[in-house]
Amino acid sequence: MGVGGGEEVQAYVLCGEVVPHGTAGLLEDEGPVALGQHLVSVDDPDALGALLDRDGVSFGHVGKALAGRRFFPRTVGAMRICVFLSAADLDDRYTRPAREFAELLGKGGHTLVWGGSDVGLMKVVADGVQEAGGRLCGVSVDFLVAKARQGADEMVVARDLAERKKLLLEKADAVVIMVGGTGTLDEATEILELKKHGHTDKPVVLLNTAGFYDGLKAQFRRMEDEGFLPRPLSDLVFFAEEPVGALAYLEESQGVG
Repeated sequence: MGVGGGEEVQAYVLCGEVVPHGTAGLLEDEGPVALGQHLVSVDDPDALGALLDRDGVSFGHVGKALAGRRFFPRTVGAMRICVFLSAADLDDRYTRPAREFAELLGKGGHTLVWGGSDVGLMKVVADGVQEAGGRLCGVSVDFLVAKARQGADEMVVARDLAERKKLLLEKADAVVIMVGGTGTLDEATEILELKKHGHTDKPVVLLNTAGFYDGLKAQFRRMEDEGFLPRPLSDLVFFAEEPVGALAYLEESQGVG
């Protein structure tokens, strides 16, 4: 199946039926589906449900797509990128690079997975992604729901911070750590600990805007040098000084481009 000028789409097969995924529009197509290596066979409905949930597609949409031969295209290589960052109002040293990364993410056709709030640096990034054509997947938490962004493509409300972190990581293909306070550090160390123990292989980038994380980077290197890390630091996190380098690393790690 061709998609708007020859784009490829990804799809799953459930019991012989084609179940496309991605929600960037609808297309009518009565012809054969030609998806090549991007066709993934899934025989277990529960497993399919988990994959569809990751991509933001409901079983209701799937049934409608199959019945009407409508397909939900998603450009091959698009990622769901979780960004951990501050919700504080910050100056241009931090907002400008954050906005730059957001625009790169959106223009690349990727989805932002973030804490869902529409304040401070979180709002700067969400605005940039959405205005550049990217999608927004927010994971708020019950006691902050009043600050949740209206108009996100998807918004989930977690019961507590522990569930919020779990959902953020489950919904993402990759993680970027931007400037932030103790909450951001808590989220960052969670993913690094999971990587250290081999519970995830998702790429992680620490965006060291204006040298904000110089001290943390030095501490991590001391941990490595003195034997506190069982794996090389480079296996756990990539340090980027500029937004373009951060996204380039993620895209390369996922075979995009």
